[in-house]
Amino acid sequence: MAKKTQKRKRTKVPEYPGELGRKIKPGRFLANMKFSELLLPSFYKPIPNMDFLKMELAADREKLFLLMDHFGIDRDEDNEDRWLLLAFALARNHVPAFQNMKNMGRPKEKEYDPLRLYCDVHDLMDRMGFSVSSAAAHLRRNKYPNKSVKTVEGWYYESVEVWDEFVRDCEAGR
Repeated sequence: MAKKTQKRKRTKVPEYPGELGRKIKPGRFLANMKFSELLLPSFYKPIPNMDFLKMELAADREKLFLLMDHFGIDRDEDNEDRWLLLAFALARNHVPAFQNMKNMGRPKEKEYDPLRLYCDVHDLMDRMGFSVSSAAAHLRRNKYPNKSVKTVEGWYYESVEVWDEFVRDCEAGR
């Protein structure tokens, strides 16, 4: 019996704009060196083409500054944490241990229409003189029998924000 092989999940690498989205050309001096070799003092191992190396380092440093701009990190010399912030931003983008888990399964549908609920509560307040709590109790009995009064009242206060945003959008002509 043939053994099934599992396919590895490929993580999607985020796309970067402009110069950050272009790969470096092959044959660069730095691309062929190990990072530890760059850290060794020159008396251990002489580095050939030092001028070329400096040009490559300057170009790479500029790309790191572009990365800072991309992530909204202040690249000013006074910002002592800029390199640490860049490391965290890159880790959040590429390392699963730094990323939030995504919700699994089908997203929950709202059990109520916020604009309808807002209008219902205000209708009861205007016509019957109810408070928010008593309007929520009335709606709970008639529309949402499986929910508590506190839940319906909480929905109302959430719907106030939705209503305010709806009014702002209407006034702005959107």
